[in-house]
Amino acid sequence: MNPQQIIKHIVGIYLVPGKQYPQPLPAELQPWYCYTRDGGHSIVCAIKSLYRPGGSPDDFLVPVPVKTVLRGYSQQNGYILVDVPYNSQVGLMVPEEDDEF
Repeated sequence: MNPQQIIKHIVGIYLVPGKQYPQPLPAELQPWYCYTRDGGHSIVCAIKSLYRPGGSPDDFLVPVPVKTVLRGYSQQNGYILVDVPYNSQVGLMVPEEDDEF
């Protein structure tokens, strides 16, 4: 599994290359870091309510604001797993103040 290839596939045209988070990230989060046009500094994570081991990453991975991830995450099968609200019609539901641009 190559996190950066997965990120390019998941985020696609919304990915902004060449960005770095202004503070050091935990080592396990670094490979999953990305910067998106609409969400800013993010970690591509598996959403706990959507995650199915062996399923397609397209079905459970989304960019999550770094601040949200740093409040609590775990690792499972190589993915960063977060328990945050997700609505299939609205998307990720996190506080606006977690977005960093």
